[in-house]
Amino acid sequence: MSDKRFNPDLAQKLFSEERQKMLPADQIIDLVQVDKDNVVADLGAGNGYFTVPFAKKTNHVYAVDIEPIMLEMLEDYANQEGISNIDYVISDLEDIKMDSGQADVVFVAFVIHEVEEMDKVLREIRRILRLEGKLILLEWKPEEHPEMGPPSHERIAPEDLIATLQNYGFDSSLMYENDKVYGVRALFK
Repeated sequence: MSDKRFNPDLAQKLFSEERQKMLPADQIIDLVQVDKDNVVADLGAGNGYFTVPFAKKTNHVYAVDIEPIMLEMLEDYANQEGISNIDYVISDLEDIKMDSGQADVVFVAFVIHEVEEMDKVLREIRRILRLEGKLILLEWKPEEHPEMGPPSHERIAPEDLIATLQNYGFDSSLMYENDKVYGVRALFK
């Protein structure tokens, strides 16, 4: 990973009212179409903005993050919500500390623009994803919004992300979009 990583000191911004309006977690999760039997791996889970809502809809979630402090915050949040079906995994994305074929859904929100070695990360995602599984990526649109997100030179255009995923054997398409962010659904065939 790189120095582009999210600063844990800013973790509370991830639950800001503005972010909740821009990214309604329940609405995004409904678009993912998970069911109770799905195993979800939330890569770059942070302090649980999406992880806990996923855990309310499925039997098992792996919360993967490189920052132990973020996972501690997530565990506190999950405990407050009475959630006990989350495994906390301290790991980078170039060598994910999960067994092969463990996840039905891999969810990656606002992390893929931070990786240094996209090749390794996408191979690892394919490794942990079950055949017929789905990868969901949320990313910032290329236009800069100074109040939120990374600088424009770090952002990935949706068409570029879709093309990259297709090169790795994913059938990919746009699934969500607003004025600041977009989501891509990629099916592993």
